[in-house]
Amino acid sequence: MGLRGWFSVLYIIYIILGLSHRDWILAPVRAHTPEKFKPRYLNMKWIDINELKAGIRIEEVIGKYIDLKSVSTGTYRGKCPFHNEKVASFTVYADSQQYHYFGCGAHGDVIRFIMEHENVNFKRAVKILKDLK
Repeated sequence: MGLRGWFSVLYIIYIILGLSHRDWILAPVRAHTPEKFKPRYLNMKWIDINELKAGIRIEEVIGKYIDLKSVSTGTYRGKCPFHNEKVASFTVYADSQQYHYFGCGAHGDVIRFIMEHENVNFKRAVKILKDLK
């Protein structure tokens, strides 16, 4: 029996044991990976990002950094916090929880705003929003 035959036998054994093809491929790698090279998880408790964003209103968070004025229902405008400008073209949409700046095309959600404005990484931005909540 050649090498191909042995892989077929191993694959059938993994199917009988109820393991997925990912376990079949990665099992030898996981068994021989030193502890220092295994992925380290974030040293903070598990946070559901969707729940965090649902509990925070984007217009309130961005309103702490710039002066927002209501244009219509669920739409706010202000001057861009990333650039010096005279015309208010930084738009915040409360219904979709997004912002967009038409001058340079900057857009995103509340986490992206904190990351860009505070110049921090994703993990730190989530911690800042968690403290605001």
